[in-house]
Amino acid sequence: MPDTNVERERHNPQVLVDTENLTREEWLDWRRRGIGGSDVSAIIGISPFRTARDIYYDKLGIAAVEEDEGNWVAMEMGHLLEDLVAKIFERRTGLDIYQIKKMFRHPLYPFMLADVDYFITMPDGTKAILEIKTTNYNAKDLWWKDGRETVPAYYEAQGRHYMAVMDIDRVFFCCLYGNTEDETIIREIHRDMAYEEEMVFLEQEFWDSHVQKQVPPPYLEDGDVILASARQYCGRADKDADAIVLNGSMPSTLMRYMQLQGTFAPAAKRKPGFPRRSVPAPRRYTRPIPCCWKCCP
Repeated sequence: MPDTNVERERHNPQVLVDTENLTREEWLDWRRRGIGGSDVSAIIGISPFRTARDIYYDKLGIAAVEEDEGNWVAMEMGHLLEDLVAKIFERRTGLDIYQIKKMFRHPLYPFMLADVDYFITMPDGTKAILEIKTTNYNAKDLWWKDGRETVPAYYEAQGRHYMAVMDIDRVFFCCLYGNTEDETIIREIHRDMAYEEEMVFLEQEFWDSHVQKQVPPPYLEDGDVILASARQYCGRADKDADAIVLNGSMPSTLMRYMQLQGTFAPAAKRKPGFPRRSVPAPRRYTRPIPCCWKCCP
């Protein structure tokens, strides 16, 4: 836990918009004006679901060619159960929670946005954040690591983003994985300024270097996530497309990259925190349609 006695400059978050009467489309439009909490894990490279380029496309309003609706039921259940899970948290902890239906932004980094599920009034009068999650029984093990309680890295990034925007030092997570009050997981994390500093740096780099300049970030994630993203925005591969010929040293560079990716990917999944990439990806070609490649001697 970071030293909470270290003095730092505090700030008040700015209200960007009142969200109470916004339609879903209006809310999404406002959210495209910055980086939200659920965007962060993809931007810093630790999301198992989305790539940084997915976030880039969303911020620029670029529509997907092939919508991914495979998890729409889980997402809908999460929305429908939010109030129930919040009530379970209140009953289990005895803490007072409340909502502020506004979207906030950081006064120093206006691209950092926060639309928080709930706020908590702690017994000592301080404020905390409550994030509501739902999952299935098989995925509950992600909330433990080596027998110890933890928060999945992609949710942790979301919570730390909210702490930075709201200038609040604690986040609680309440995750329902069954259909009884006892089948909930409650976790708490405290602010970590070293993590936050690097996170803000990476968010600003993404926003300034990619979104503002309309330069798509490179694909640096695991292959399955990249493939899902490519299919979503480019469509499925055309098996009749012309092959791209890799000449010179490019075939060996590609092979070496794939070997190293296979070596480092399992370790990266086990280690929380920010990804460290020391191996550059091979040069990528932008084509209007998906294609295949072959190596020439």
